[in-house]
Amino acid sequence: MKYLLVVFSTFILNHSYSQYYNYKTKSHDLFCSYNRLLKEFNSMQFDVVEGYSFNCGRSETAFDYELVDLDRNISKTASNKRVLNKEERNMLSKLINKKSNYTTSFPDSKGCFYPRMGFIFYNKSHEIIAHLDICLECNQILYENYLLHSSCQTDFYEKGVNRFNYLCSYFKLKCP
Repeated sequence: MKYLLVVFSTFILNHSYSQYYNYKTKSHDLFCSYNRLLKEFNSMQFDVVEGYSFNCGRSETAFDYELVDLDRNISKTASNKRVLNKEERNMLSKLINKKSNYTTSFPDSKGCFYPRMGFIFYNKSHEIIAHLDICLECNQILYENYLLHSSCQTDFYEKGVNRFNYLCSYFKLKCP
């Protein structure tokens, strides 16, 4: 009977903690296939998108890993804010959805991930629902969706490098 009580108690505590953990934090799978990124990105309904450059002039030891933190605060290093119009939002979506930008199912390496460009997605109530951070140094994207409590990081290569660099220049989000 004691054994059964211990097992049951452990199960309840573990389940309670996992529910609390998932509610308070995102399930940070970190690396994922680009197919998952595309599926989550395309299921999101957003009304406003803002582009930013961030971590400009910061050393690699003192940088913001994400444009938006867990409490949905925008990085203090964010600058060059640009609200994307409908045509620009479509341009961003098309670029994200080009499978030829991604060459592997899962990232080859963790890379440096010092992101310099990011996008924040808002719903009709102007609440942050997701963000997309792009590191042009190690060619990785971090996508976090607050509605799904999930995050996904994946690589882009070859054509994607040129396309994301172009996007960064086009939106004037390059660090000086």
